[in-house]
Formats: sequence, C-alpha cells, structure tokens
Amino acid sequence: MRKWWAVSLIGLLLVMAGCGDQGIPAEKPAVIGDVTEVVDEGFLLRAEQDLIQSGDVYSVSITKETSIYLKEEDDVTAVKSEEIREGQRISLWIKGGVRESYPPQVDAKVVLIQSSQ
Repeated sequence: MRKWWAVSLIGLLLVMAGCGDQGIPAEKPAVIGDVTEVVDEGFLLRAEQDLIQSGDVYSVSITKETSIYLKEEDDVTAVKSEEIREGQRISLWIKGGVRESYPPQVDAKVVLIQSSQ
C-alpha cells in the first residue's frame, strides 16, 4: 500500500511540474501593441489590435505566474521582465478579466516581445 501511495505522489508531482510554463498559447493574443511606459511590476501598452476592446491603453501587471518571451527572427526565448522596454511591440495574453478603470487593468499571462529596441 505504501509503495502505491509513493508512486501516486511522484506521478502527481510530475504532472504538477508540467503545469508551469506552457509556452506561447495557441489562441490569438488579447492585445497587440506598443509599450509606452515601463512601471514597477508592469507596463502601459497602447493597443494596435485589441480583441477585448476595453480601451486604447492598458495597464499591464506582471505577476509571478507571467511567462515572458523574446522573439528574434525565428528564435523564441524565455526572458525576465527587465527585458520589457518602452517602444517594444508586444503580444499579450491575459489572465482573468479586465478591471474597468482608466486605463483598464489586466494581469499578463504571457508576454511575447515581438521586437526589441
């Protein structure tokens, strides 16, 4: 019985470990736009393409669960939030809903930096 319990626990831990960084989602990003300002734990994003249509500028929060990637030509690599800079083109997938304020506030699920400047 103990052996089965240990095997089950190890299997559960492996499944949970696989639930971390899932990469770039298959669905379209909620917002594509340009970073206008970098602030503590986030940035302001001026929307060019906006599937959620809640505003022209979004206040984006970076959380511990946010995955951030940099795309350079055909390479995509995981990076830290310090790589986000003013003027960059960003594709953004959000976690949860939009907090209605001005500017609307969202939590980033995945940030893909399309261009670095």
